[in-house]
Amino acid sequence: MYKSKKTILAFLALVIPGIAKANAGVPMLFLAMPAYLISLVPIIAIEATYISKSLELSLGQSLKTVSISNVVSTIIGVPLNWFLLVLVQMVTGGGSAYGTDSFMGKVLAVTWQAPWLIPYEKDLNWMIPIADLVLLIPFFFA
Repeated sequence: MYKSKKTILAFLALVIPGIAKANAGVPMLFLAMPAYLISLVPIIAIEATYISKSLELSLGQSLKTVSISNVVSTIIGVPLNWFLLVLVQMVTGGGSAYGTDSFMGKVLAVTWQAPWLIPYEKDLNWMIPIADLVLLIPFFFA
């Protein structure tokens, strides 16, 4: 009986979208990944030039090596890192809304909950860019 009730509610949410609640949070990976992919070109160019000069390699050889490592780390490493961060967030209690009324609540909302932002609708305009900046730190190490 329980499964059929959930199925009916899911069907009603699809048929009558006004009854659906959009409070699932904001998975930051999907907001950040396009920017990371766009930034690959200048990052690869800068790294290839630097490595070429510092290791006395040909530009073509360093470009090939840097391109492969950056593409793999962005396409595989960043999503894997994000998934682990979401897992840590959920296991440690970061999946609940604690509010953004206090300064500490705001700090926790954009650091601890950065991988999957809680849907504080009125604060998302400043939370998304700051959470993205916070995520750059673990993504750098990926």
